[in-house]
Amino acid sequence: MGTVTAMIHVGRTHQNHLGILPADWLYLHENSRPSWHLQPLSIMGRNRQHIDITWVPTLKHMLDDAMLMIAIFILKDEAIIKKAKQCFKKDDLSFIELNRDINKQDLYQLRRKCRALRNRYKIVVTLLGKSSLSRHCPVLEKYKMDVEVCIPAFDRHFSHWEKKTVTSGSLDIQRTEAP
Repeated sequence: MGTVTAMIHVGRTHQNHLGILPADWLYLHENSRPSWHLQPLSIMGRNRQHIDITWVPTLKHMLDDAMLMIAIFILKDEAIIKKAKQCFKKDDLSFIELNRDINKQDLYQLRRKCRALRNRYKIVVTLLGKSSLSRHCPVLEKYKMDVEVCIPAFDRHFSHWEKKTVTSGSLDIQRTEAP
C-alpha cells in the first residue's frame, strides 16, 4: 500500500452554507499501483460495521472507478448493484481489481449508469501534491452530484532528495470572487 495522494469525502450538501454533512471517505493510495480504500465515518450517527473495501482501479479511469464504488457501497443504488452483481466475475466485491474482475464493456456500462445518477449527494475531492488523480478531474463534468475540488494553495515539505525544506504557494489565501 502506497501513500495517500487524494481523498474523496462523500456526504450531503448543507443548504445554508454549501458545506458538507460527511458520511464516508475514499482514499487513493499510490505507489507501485493505485488502490481506492473506502472508510465509513460514524460522526453522522450511522452505526455501520466497518467493512474493508479496496479496489484497484484502471489507470485511465481512476475517478470513474471511485464513482462506481460510491454508487455501490455508499449510495447503494439498486440498479447499479444489480448490474454489478451480474457483471463481476466474483461475488465478493470488497476486493476488486478492475483490470481483471470485470470485462471492459460491462465496466463501461456501469460507469455510464453512475454518470446518470441524480442522487442528491456531494463529493469533495482533495488532491495532494503530485496525485495522478489530478488529470482525471475533468470527468466530474459528466456527473450530476454537487462537487468541490481542493488543490494545495501552500506546500512545505522536507525533500529527502534535495536534503532541504521546499516551499511553494502562499498562505495569504484571499478569494477575489466566489466560485
